Amino acid sequence: VSDLDGDSEVFVVNSDGSGLKQLTNNTAHDERPSISDDGSKIAFMSDLDGDYEIFLVDSDGSGLKQLTNNTAWDANPSISGDGSKIAFVSDLDGDSEVFVVNSDGSELKQLTNNTAHDADPSISGDGSKIAFVSDLDGDHEIFVVDSDGSRLKQLTNNNVEDVYPSISGDGSKITFVS
Repeated sequence: VSDLDGDSEVFVVNSDGSGLKQLTNNTAHDERPSISDDGSKIAFMSDLDGDYEIFLVDSDGSGLKQLTNNTAWDANPSISGDGSKIAFVSDLDGDSEVFVVNSDGSELKQLTNNTAHDADPSISGDGSKIAFVSDLDGDHEIFVVDSDGSRLKQLTNNNVEDVYPSISGDGSKITFVS
């Protein structure tokens, strides 16, 4: 994301620094991009319609698609390596919960349902597992859940803040800050 044109827009660039391309061009705040492993799809959040929603765009700037459209705050997308699923957080039910949606906008599914603040989802490369942070017990701890909502598991349990999980492509390892 850069504000080269005066507001935040999504850009893509090759890893060698060549090929800088602006993918969005609007007056909204486009933020938190997440790119698929093959570089073909980019999920991001935007307040284009007045509140933050999840969008998907091809890395050449074509195929812009709005995946969520509600009055809730949908944010912090994480796209699976194959580009088929996007995990994100939403306050659709009044507090921050983890959701997943297919990249075509189908099969929106709420994965958590509690009074805690769930945040920072990271989806595995194959889209099968999602790591996230929750303050369910008062501290920020790391959790993992299958993308169908099953097998929710708390991974950390201590008196310090555990945040910013990043799950490996195969879902076998999770890094985080503590």
